[in-house]
Amino acid sequence: MEEKRFPEFKPELCMYCAGCVAVCPALALNLNETKLELNKEKCIKCLACTKICPVGALR
Repeated sequence: MEEKRFPEFKPELCMYCAGCVAVCPALALNLNETKLELNKEKCIKCLACTKICPVGALR
């Protein structure tokens, strides 16, 4: 069984649509005008954010 990992963020691809923030069940993502922040202490590694990202900024 593969170990779950934190999502990887590619800021150069991000459109700042906030879809990832909206679907995060752990409230581990925070978005402002210039960056997306992941709180690794809150993240449950469900990867819901990677599934909703329309441009692959989260993998």
